[in-house]
Amino acid sequence: MKSENIFEISNLIKNSKLAIFFGAGLDFYSGVPLVKGEHGIMTKILSQLPFSAEDNDFLLNMSNMPFEAFFSILGKHSNIDHLLEIFNIGKPNKNHYIIAKAIKCGYIKTVVTTNFTEHIEQALEFEGMVEGKDYLVARSDSDFMSIDLEGVLPVLIKIHGCISRKRRSCYNHRKGS
Repeated sequence: MKSENIFEISNLIKNSKLAIFFGAGLDFYSGVPLVKGEHGIMTKILSQLPFSAEDNDFLLNMSNMPFEAFFSILGKHSNIDHLLEIFNIGKPNKNHYIIAKAIKCGYIKTVVTTNFTEHIEQALEFEGMVEGKDYLVARSDSDFMSIDLEGVLPVLIKIHGCISRKRRSCYNHRKGS
């Protein structure tokens, strides 16, 4: 890494203008399975659905369908609340606690995540932070439209929603809900 890049990152941190983005890999170390693979979330879900072995193989190995699209399609055609419970397992890991500490200390202003778990919120709570008072969370389209990224409080943006609000997640947009 070039020294000017390090200097620029250090200034962003000092000025509390650092934003981070993370996804499913962070929750893997909390016990949440990865999406694909023999023990992955899609494998577990497909084993509970009435698909043929060929269909399962296609969805797991040959389809380039993103996980979010897969879940969204399921949510449009059935109640998937019981499938979403996989995101309730585990607890925050060291990475969640480091991010929470950096937010509390003012080094990180914005966190964007695809993660559906509440591990980062649990780590923030562990740091003594209270949602709505010490930080804001955007979990739905209406939240995204009203969030103030220039405001005083740090912001956690959960672009796919959150397990605590299953009905409003991108995974559960059924007709009529």
